[in-house]
Amino acid sequence: MKRTNYVIFALVLAMFGYITLRERFSLSTGETADRSERVVPGLVRDRLHAIRVVRPDGRYAITASGRDADGDPRFRLTAPITAEADSDLVLSAISAAEWADPVRTLTDVDAAARRRYGLDHPRVSVTFDVANQAFTLALGRDEVRGGGVYAECDGRFFVVASELAQAFDQPAEHFRVKRVGAAMPADPHALVIHSPRGDVRLTHDQAGWRMATPYQALASEGRANVVLAFLHTVAATRFVDEHPTDLGRYGLDAPSLRITAEGASGSVSFSVGAACSGHEGERYARSANGPVVCVSASEIAPLDVDARAYLELRASRTEAGGVTGYDLHDGVRTLSVQDEEGTFHFRLGSQTGAADPEAVEEWLEGIRNARATDVVPVPAGFAPGVRLTVHRNQGRDDDVIRFAREADGTWLGRRGDESLVMRFGASLGERLVVSTTLVRDRALLHEDPSTIEAITITRPDGREVLRRGSEGLLELAEPAGIPTETARSTDLVLRLAGLEAVRFVADSARPEFGLASPRIVVAFDVARTPTERTTHQLRVGASLPDGEPGAYATFDESPAVFVLVGATLELVASPLASRQTLSTESLFIDAIDVRVGAKTVHLARNGAQFTLDGASLEDSRGNAALNAVADLRATSVLGYGLPGATTGLSSPAAAITIHRAAESAEPRVLTILVGATMGVGDEVGIAVRREDLAVNYLVAPASIATLTSLAR
Repeated sequence: MKRTNYVIFALVLAMFGYITLRERFSLSTGETADRSERVVPGLVRDRLHAIRVVRPDGRYAITASGRDADGDPRFRLTAPITAEADSDLVLSAISAAEWADPVRTLTDVDAAARRRYGLDHPRVSVTFDVANQAFTLALGRDEVRGGGVYAECDGRFFVVASELAQAFDQPAEHFRVKRVGAAMPADPHALVIHSPRGDVRLTHDQAGWRMATPYQALASEGRANVVLAFLHTVAATRFVDEHPTDLGRYGLDAPSLRITAEGASGSVSFSVGAACSGHEGERYARSANGPVVCVSASEIAPLDVDARAYLELRASRTEAGGVTGYDLHDGVRTLSVQDEEGTFHFRLGSQTGAADPEAVEEWLEGIRNARATDVVPVPAGFAPGVRLTVHRNQGRDDDVIRFAREADGTWLGRRGDESLVMRFGASLGERLVVSTTLVRDRALLHEDPSTIEAITITRPDGREVLRRGSEGLLELAEPAGIPTETARSTDLVLRLAGLEAVRFVADSARPEFGLASPRIVVAFDVARTPTERTTHQLRVGASLPDGEPGAYATFDESPAVFVLVGATLELVASPLASRQTLSTESLFIDAIDVRVGAKTVHLARNGAQFTLDGASLEDSRGNAALNAVADLRATSVLGYGLPGATTGLSSPAAAITIHRAAESAEPRVLTILVGATMGVGDEVGIAVRREDLAVNYLVAPASIATLTSLAR
């Protein structure tokens, strides 16, 4: 290569290097565009690499130190101390300067004016090192009219907002990260807490935290997390001594509280000493070999606890989602609940069945949330009568808890080989009964409502039989000839097809349940296919005690007793005859005869005119009588067949005969017999009966009174 070519090549390299360095270290025109009118026009945060602050009490420097995992800038204090800076505070101050516009621009500022503005000896001077340039902002006195602060930046003078001065008129400590907790080792496997209340050592393994000192027992995960959170978040209220040589003056040579976290990578500690001199409510503290600081006593307070506070006081800390089943054994019987391919099943002796997942979870949560009221050493005569084994998933060891019932009804529980037992309230015993009642599936049946073809309800006063009619609805076949309350019979079908228990109360019936001779038996036929037919049977016994709504019941072949409440109980307990058979639309009423005792009156309608026994009757009374008949709906069905003596219908006190128009439903003439007043309070009503139907009703007194008043 010729010498000339070497020279040209060198010149090209030099030019390339110059351009590269200029691009890297100089601000471009694009970066400073639209910033010329700002207080610090050359401040571009992405090119900022240092901030130098001078105040009357000293000077310090903040240096950019790369970016964090999210790509945000990080900063460090580099003079007079080296420490991590609070990047959020630094960025906030930078923003205040980067986008600051003058409140007012000052001109013709001479030396006397600079002195008057306090800029000859500024209260704070901030130099921003941006790329290869430096921009110095000096901040002086407050503007005399309270409009801001006098400022100077590279020979230009302004009044700027007070917030800009406040952003940097701060000591170095302001920008320092206040969190002074120990840098936690990865995956800490032990915590040691030394305090005047005693020493505690906690260890961690796959099963969680355990206490090794002063007891052998499970440790509270929550309390261990309090200690870890303290180490991670404890903040200094002030920095006292960067390089202490005499720890005794701070009470840190023999700290009153010391926490040590141990991990595979080593151990770290945090110590708390004496009260901070001149600062009430603060204590001297030091993390590892760091500076002496003051911390708030309130941050330390959660650690000022007895060793027992670190104990796990729950009977079991395994969450329901981490369980594959459990065995509850009382020395004679064992209730086993196991997850079989995603579905829980129970077994108790010969009883088996699907377990309600919600009930299983509720039972396990009840055990998990049962908290001990006290802990005591294992008594010499500790003789547990109940053993609970909780099978845990993911290969973890089973939880085994043994319980003994005390004479006063409380329970003692010992987990595994712990060196102490926990005392629980008597209510825990409700969950330690070996019974299927707390885990049985409360959904008793899942049938298609359309497959129920017949229902037979047997009550003390007779029985009802409902069968599918021509329109596909269940109708009363027995007693015959009585219209059915379609809405109620349809509702009953839906409820029987999806029959549910409110709760189970016993594995088998006891005399007080009244199920030896049930007061109601409901048998219903299900035809899933022409050849697959099933009959289910619901038996209803005594009402619940103490006025609690509901009744005891059993279903099909299961001996388990459950509680039946609400609409299902009301539907099977009362006849399903239509309650609309007493009414007639006013449009179809031609006349009404009302007999009360020996007196009978005749109400006739001719168009819009009314007569009573041939005499004109005011429209209001005539229309009231028609509306009373139209609204005459039974509030309940008293029963079928001959009326009882208490109804007064054997010798009715009144009779109401409605003459219907030709367009109305049959019969054309309908007579309603009126009996005695029955019930009390809100349940009061009058017994009535349609003369042509073998069914007795109860109706509201007001409707009858409107009609019988015509004969008085």
